[in-house]
Amino acid sequence: MLVALAQTCKTLNTIALHAFFKRCRGEFRTPVEGTLTSFRTPVEMLDATRTALFVKRLYSLTWFFEAGCECDISDSQADPACRFLPLESQTSTNIANTVTRTGPLWRTFDEIANLRAIFSRIQEVRDVCLDFMTVDTWLDSTLRRTHLEVWDSSVDPELWMMFVDLLDNIVDSGCRSLVVRNGEELLRLLPCKDSMDSALTTTSKWKNLNLQSLTVHSDILLRPPSSDWLLFLLTSSACARSLTRLSIRSDMTSLPSSLLVSLNLPNLVQFEMQATYTTLLQDQEITPAKFEDMSAFLGTHSDSLRVVSLEGVEVPPPTRTDTTAGLSFDSNKPVFPKLESFSAHPAYIAWVFNLAVRSQSKITLGSLTTITIKSEDCLSVDPFKEQHFDYPLFNMAFEALIAWQNGYRNGEKVYETRSRTKNKNFTPRAIDLNLQFVCQHGLDKWFASHLPPAQVQAPNFGRNFYSPAPSILTQLTCIRTLVVSDLFSDSLSEETVNLLPDWLALISNANNSSGPSQRGGKHPETASGTPSGLQKFDFVDFEGDKDQFIGQVAEKCIGLKWVQVGLLWNNPTVNLDEFRAGASMENANDPNAV
Repeated sequence: MLVALAQTCKTLNTIALHAFFKRCRGEFRTPVEGTLTSFRTPVEMLDATRTALFVKRLYSLTWFFEAGCECDISDSQADPACRFLPLESQTSTNIANTVTRTGPLWRTFDEIANLRAIFSRIQEVRDVCLDFMTVDTWLDSTLRRTHLEVWDSSVDPELWMMFVDLLDNIVDSGCRSLVVRNGEELLRLLPCKDSMDSALTTTSKWKNLNLQSLTVHSDILLRPPSSDWLLFLLTSSACARSLTRLSIRSDMTSLPSSLLVSLNLPNLVQFEMQATYTTLLQDQEITPAKFEDMSAFLGTHSDSLRVVSLEGVEVPPPTRTDTTAGLSFDSNKPVFPKLESFSAHPAYIAWVFNLAVRSQSKITLGSLTTITIKSEDCLSVDPFKEQHFDYPLFNMAFEALIAWQNGYRNGEKVYETRSRTKNKNFTPRAIDLNLQFVCQHGLDKWFASHLPPAQVQAPNFGRNFYSPAPSILTQLTCIRTLVVSDLFSDSLSEETVNLLPDWLALISNANNSSGPSQRGGKHPETASGTPSGLQKFDFVDFEGDKDQFIGQVAEKCIGLKWVQVGLLWNNPTVNLDEFRAGASMENANDPNAV
């Protein structure tokens, strides 16, 4: 009633809608306060916001689109979850006459039309998040159960241009951060390329474009017509001046071929590319992003990137590493001079460090502090086949890391300190190393492969499995903090947990002369001659006897100072020097102690 009254004249518009928003205060923030959200709001909220002429700025918009449509399906109210109910909306004039073209998404497009109208007059907006999660859930479960006859109904291709117009209005309102999430179930309702004969032609000049962060976590933006708009946006000069963060997550088999190679964003600082599912190596021709495209993109943005996270993209094949590196990177120029954090498949980690070794620049990787090596979610085409990851690839990444650090040790690379003095640091810089495991299959064998047979009680592997040569772990002397975490449903196997203290000792005790080794009385052999810099070990996803595990680590890892077992907010960091001192006092007071 108040919303209808507000449309009669300007005076009543102010009085009626202020009364409407005042009634909502206390339950949630309102557009008068600069916030528009779909959470717990009345169905008239979009109508009221569109009509409220005094609302000219929005600091935050978070909207979960709803599904449903007007229809005459008999017995539609028999199921309380059914959303095929008559809807009354003051802003449905652009949609009401096209209900037959919207399929099951009448309400979704009604909300899109409302938001498009709102942003056509909004003068300023900061953060916008559009989410299709509720629509996905409804399409996949409720609609299929209640009205199968319309579950696969099509949507008029022209209606999707309304969503493109909404995006256009948002970025031209000065939006600083735009997030679009979910919508996987909507893909089957998107028009195919044949039905979109005419390419998107936008006349937008984006006078107020100030987009600094773009999160594309919806494949809707990676399919026409939205993908054409996205490419036009990212290749615009206005976006090149403002964008500093870009995150893309895709469930599609491949990105648009021209997306990555067409971009040149000189101010880009943070980049994330994630594919939800990764296929096995032999099936990588259908990975979402090709290595050539990713290499070209990283080469273009090498000077500005500070944080890079890659997951699910095609890895660099070893046989093509040399030639591809030469195409994307100039050895006479610095490679990632500002990069602080890099997270990727071990093959990508090795590729980056190999580039650094070949580089002739003294500031290549000059800011690097954190490396995350990830085993990815490898799904076979056969759903009954066990997940598998080639964990020896981690060793390849370690070798490349050591080669890069040896460049500093041998004086080939010189890290210029920020003080800009003449002092140069000829020693490898300590970094934080994160090991993130997704596939459990083969993980215990990889841990055990670094230990000599005499140190391992693992009859399932056999003595011939282990190499008598010193583990490459003994050369990782420039690791400051080591973090081990897993992302699979089950925790690490008991066999793997039992191996961890001895495995960790190979790093922490490397050339450390502060005390005897607890295994065999000798320290692990190391080719570097440099004492280990490992100070802290974090075991994030641990389920077991924490005190016993910490005691084993304290006993065997003599150079380690700190350990944290379990999640940060539940488990404090343990000072191992104090732990060892306490254990020594207990042994001294125990008459039965040897």
